[in-house]
Amino acid sequence: MTRRFSAQLALLMGGFCVSAARPISAQVERGAPLPQRPPFTERLESQVAEFDAAGRPFVQLVLDVAYEYELPLGLEYVDADAMKQPMNLKLRNERVREVLLAAVAQLPQYRLEVTPHMLKIYSPKARSDSCNLLNTTIHDFKCLAQSPRMASMEVYAAMMSQLHVPCCEAGDVLDSGHPRTVSLDLQDKKVYELLNAIVAQNGETVWVALVPPEKLSDRKAKLWEIYGLGPGWERILLRDLRGTFGTGK
Repeated sequence: MTRRFSAQLALLMGGFCVSAARPISAQVERGAPLPQRPPFTERLESQVAEFDAAGRPFVQLVLDVAYEYELPLGLEYVDADAMKQPMNLKLRNERVREVLLAAVAQLPQYRLEVTPHMLKIYSPKARSDSCNLLNTTIHDFKCLAQSPRMASMEVYAAMMSQLHVPCCEAGDVLDSGHPRTVSLDLQDKKVYELLNAIVAQNGETVWVALVPPEKLSDRKAKLWEIYGLGPGWERILLRDLRGTFGTGK
């Protein structure tokens, strides 16, 4: 599927567009729809007989759980400690929800919000920071039957327009599509709220802030990306984050 977007948008948000063109990403996203599975709340309440963080850092631990139990997630804030600091956490006979709460409790700058359709992991400080571009309010946002990535790109275009940064000239961007599209008509929502709405409605994706906190105000940075919850996507996501934070393969 081909959508017409700006050449400048494609350049600034290269990862959104390049991911669709990468053979492995396109292969993952064009795969068969995810099989039938229990409802989100039921997956969240699954019993975990033995859990051991085994020295994994917070971000990897959270993503491992999200992908194992197919939990839609918005990871709005990522810092160096969460990417690099090994965690010591061992639990027995706890639900998935309690495992995540116990992990978040070890990092005081993070919070976990559980909604009926997704998980949100965020920083209260970042949400209150007026310089954080994810807090930009979009007064009127509409998208109809878009794949999550294309909807995400429209959020980016709306954010840049709100910031009075020129964009949206002619250009072609390939999008390999997604079996479950989203349609939104929302007013006066912040960028992170729109991204959460995309993930919650789609039910088969996660979105992640791809920059350290000090770059959340950088208008030239690729601030976020949306990834599928299917096989292969966690590896791509972690590769992107490790590239940003210099934590190796």
